[in-house]
Amino acid sequence: MTRGDLGYRVLSVLRRRALRDCACLAAIAAAALGLWPARDIRAQSKPNVLLVTLDTTRADRMGFLGSARGLTPALDAFARESIVFTNAFAQAPITTVSHATILTGTYPPFHRVTDFGAPLAAAVPYLPDVLRQAGYRTAAFVGSLVLDPRSGTAPGFDRGFDRYDAGFQIRRPGEDRYHTVERRGDEVVARALAWIGDAGPAPWFAWVHLYDAHDPYDPPPDLKSRFAAAPYDGEIVGVDRVVGRLLGGVQPTTLVAVAADHGEALGDHGEDTHGVFLYDAVLHVPLLLRVPGARGARVPARVRLADLAPTLLAAAGVNAPSSMQGESMLPLAQGRDARDRPAYSETGYPRQAFGWSPLVAWRADRFLLVRAPRPELYDVAADAGAARNLADARGRVVQGMLAELDEFRRRVSGGEAAVAKPAVDPDLAQRLAALGYVSGSGSGTPASAGVDPKDRIAVANALHTTLVAVAADHGEALGDHGEDTHGVFLYDAVLHVPLLLRVPGARGARVPARVRLADLAPTLLAAAGVNAPSSMQGESMLPLAQGRDARDRPAYSETGYPRQAFGWSPLVAWRADRFLLVRAPRPELYDVAADAGAARNLADARGRVVQGMLAELDEFRRRVSGGEAAVAKPAVDPDLAQRLAALGYVSGSGSGTPASAGVDPKDRIAVANALHTAVVAVEDGAFQKAIPLLERVTASEPGIPLAQLELGVAYARQRQYARAAPTLAKAVALQPENMFAHYELAVALYETGDLRRAAQEFELVASQMPRWADARYSLGSVYARIDRVPDAVRELRAALDLEARHFRGNLLLGRILTLQGQAAAALPYLRTATEIDPASSEAHAFLADAYEKAGNAADAAKERQRAKNLPKPR
Repeated sequence: MTRGDLGYRVLSVLRRRALRDCACLAAIAAAALGLWPARDIRAQSKPNVLLVTLDTTRADRMGFLGSARGLTPALDAFARESIVFTNAFAQAPITTVSHATILTGTYPPFHRVTDFGAPLAAAVPYLPDVLRQAGYRTAAFVGSLVLDPRSGTAPGFDRGFDRYDAGFQIRRPGEDRYHTVERRGDEVVARALAWIGDAGPAPWFAWVHLYDAHDPYDPPPDLKSRFAAAPYDGEIVGVDRVVGRLLGGVQPTTLVAVAADHGEALGDHGEDTHGVFLYDAVLHVPLLLRVPGARGARVPARVRLADLAPTLLAAAGVNAPSSMQGESMLPLAQGRDARDRPAYSETGYPRQAFGWSPLVAWRADRFLLVRAPRPELYDVAADAGAARNLADARGRVVQGMLAELDEFRRRVSGGEAAVAKPAVDPDLAQRLAALGYVSGSGSGTPASAGVDPKDRIAVANALHTTLVAVAADHGEALGDHGEDTHGVFLYDAVLHVPLLLRVPGARGARVPARVRLADLAPTLLAAAGVNAPSSMQGESMLPLAQGRDARDRPAYSETGYPRQAFGWSPLVAWRADRFLLVRAPRPELYDVAADAGAARNLADARGRVVQGMLAELDEFRRRVSGGEAAVAKPAVDPDLAQRLAALGYVSGSGSGTPASAGVDPKDRIAVANALHTAVVAVEDGAFQKAIPLLERVTASEPGIPLAQLELGVAYARQRQYARAAPTLAKAVALQPENMFAHYELAVALYETGDLRRAAQEFELVASQMPRWADARYSLGSVYARIDRVPDAVRELRAALDLEARHFRGNLLLGRILTLQGQAAAALPYLRTATEIDPASSEAHAFLADAYEKAGNAADAAKERQRAKNLPKPR
């Protein structure tokens, strides 16, 4: 934290007030008994609990389940001191769905987490929540974005956790997957062991999720060459290694469960990966349970992952909620029961991803039933590979099992009430695609529900691994027609793009006909054998590639960027026959067959061609848009504006007023280039370069809001707040919906001492962008400064609800609570602040004060010494 930071002055004021405030509070602890007699856990009566979930891990790769491949020495050793459940079955072959079952002890029809992004409801029982209420500290360490609640893929999964270690992001081209959408197991385990080592005297529950074995199979570097021909096996070796490291880092008295969420098909029944089918390759999973005082047992009875949460609670001596639907497996381990339990499984992925029929499986007695458009029945006791479908020959067995299945679903779901499918978030779809998942294309209509996935598995595999398209979204001007980058003009330099398509069985063709990027999605669907929705407006390019068509297709293009960024006229282009038409205040027509660089404007000389193409253009727009209905412009998201600026984009500053709509971008391209250069300079911190450019732009074009905003920001970053505030006020006046401009104005007002107006601006931003953590933190900071302490606490808590690892939010809230005589409540926030920034002397000093006021002199002295050993805040 620097002296220029918004919260620094607040903390300075609070430090001075602390000299007059010396209130103290203390805390108490609790204990209870575990199930098995403990050998050496006298310091705590409840066992620590470790749950390890292995993503995409086949049972037949485990040595303790009979594999001779020698891949799992650490797990095999652990199995010798554990209870081995040799016939455990998952309830779904999808990570989020299966983990919801594992952690809730309920079935998918009840917990309703049946797709990526489906929220885990607060009413559903949840293992970490139950354990935290029983006095446990709780933490999760996940290896993939697919289980990150903040990414939108697993909302609600962080309930009940004191710490949920995730923080993934979209993977962009060229970025390492292990720093974006996934973490290798060694990093996940290192984070978990660090937390476990600092967990303190209270019993703890840790969930560690290892994603390594999920495709794409990429073994650790030292295993790549050894497993070049079997990379999945190399991943299993890597997972086994890190599990061994994790298990070696916990006390032998720790209650430990190790389970896979599902397996991997690897070609079984024609499926490459998982998600579509419900055979043993993807649902028979390894399951180990180490309970202090019990070891070496093997349980052959069929069990379910839904049984795991009730079992852990029973072994820990904690009552399971009555709404948990699984059953404790301890009676099986203790020899008090030996019966197979019927196992329910389902997958909605075929419908959600492809629009085909969902599948449901029921395992009972010696049979596996799969409910599908063409039902399947296998005698898995005699036919373990489910190769012979007996459904036609054993119709009475099918009918009896279907009746059992229907009764089970009725009992666990409370009826077949429809659950609204969430709209597909395009950002979520992009994140899932980075992990190899096809997401959210299913229509769920009755017509598509009858497609049997058995008949289309090749399509699923092709979409997953083989069908490839490579395209540029646009080009770069690099000075063409005076434009430095892109966004303003519609010439070939920015709109003629490379496009490659690899389709199995077709190679080497070159298609000279004009096509559009709008044709790509219908082409991919056609190549995959999936019907394109009738509302798609592009056309498949396969007839061109197959020689069944050779015609140029007219190409429409547009750019609203001149209006959105500068308030100038938008541009529209129409390419047909040999001509390029650009609709602008001064129209342009180019014969690009003879003039590829569009150097000679023929609009005046070829007026009839212009009029004919304008008529075609108007008809095309009418046909594809359904009219020229106005669309309300959304408020400018400040976080989005900031991110776009970091990428060099001028964003969302156009007023769209009729007066500005007549400015032809051809006449102002130098202004666009200068503003783009200035925006990049501001983001790079080159303020001495940016400020003169922006001053010239605002002098010549005072009505461009972004120019005023960037100039105000540049002044503020140079601490010229007296100049920044009026400049930012102009930006706000020109574009009142831009919350980023309001936020920057609030900061400038704060720094000039106008706290009342700063609070008003921050209040506006927080009301319009309630999920922006920095806005809530900043509002809390101002409230603290003007003695509105309850309001400050409310806003700081809101900021931390949105971003639990917000350093300044934790620091300021902890300090305020300490000074309000709530030292015990302050401790978690201040401890978190020191974890986030261990080099902050201020965080350690504040933590020392809180320990002292809470009556913990020893820890106060330690933190005080740490603070002394660190540099003072600037």
